[in-house]
Amino acid sequence: MSKPEDDRLPDELQALEQRLREERRWAEDTEIDGIKLRAMRRAQRPTSKGAPLRARLSTAVLTLALVGGGGGAVIAANGGGNGKGDGDGAAEKQYCPKKSPGAGKPKNPPPKNPCKEP
Repeated sequence: MSKPEDDRLPDELQALEQRLREERRWAEDTEIDGIKLRAMRRAQRPTSKGAPLRARLSTAVLTLALVGGGGGAVIAANGGGNGKGDGDGAAEKQYCPKKSPGAGKPKNPPPKNPCKEP
């Protein structure tokens, strides 16, 4: 008796399908029993009670390391992070200082510099 799926295959593939079905490997009853017994033994093994705690601890340590390393990189990139405005920042390089005649104005390229007195 043919199956409905057999009608959908082209004629040249039906012979191949039949051959594959005949050569399919089936597990013997003893093999199936052995697989079942191994699975049951694995299921009965006690799990490590410290595994979840160890995973949480390692996650916390890695998080602290990343935060500390990232924070150190930001501080190093800012030149120590003293925040005193020692003239190395972008604002000091682009705008005239408050004490100059052109306070707050953008610095022009030389020779027209509004920061210097005329």
